[in-house]
Amino acid sequence: MFHVAKRLKVIIGDVFVVPIQDGRVGVGQVVGVGEQPQLYYLAVFQDVLPEGASTEQQMSATGSPVRFLGLSMAAKFTAGHWTVVGSAPVPDQVELPAYKVSVGSPPNLGDRGPQRDASTSGDEAGSRAGAVPEGGVADVLRGRAAC
Repeated sequence: MFHVAKRLKVIIGDVFVVPIQDGRVGVGQVVGVGEQPQLYYLAVFQDVLPEGASTEQQMSATGSPVRFLGLSMAAKFTAGHWTVVGSAPVPDQVELPAYKVSVGSPPNLGDRGPQRDASTSGDEAGSRAGAVPEGGVADVLRGRAAC
């Protein structure tokens, strides 16, 4: 007999914790939904907290600067690696990342949906684009990788 995992529904505003070793956690938030099912824009905040931090402390971390923001699937949530601890309005400081709409000179970039598309210069695109390094979220929070 096998066990079928229950699908976890992740929604905009969900605040979650990311274990990063040494008894510490990072705090992130679902700040948008991608165009394809199970794709989410996730912001991970600068503050790193002790593993036993209260829910109030974890929720307060969403007021710290955004360390990085990117598009991800829900696998870490459904596997139980990242735990949703509450829900809060998405902070105003969170700007969704740009993505390439078409190749050319200058490249045409858009925000996450057609209602927010904009043609952007290559310089501006470079300042808005980002990627999570190979080691992943935990390595960035541990300070082993830069964004």
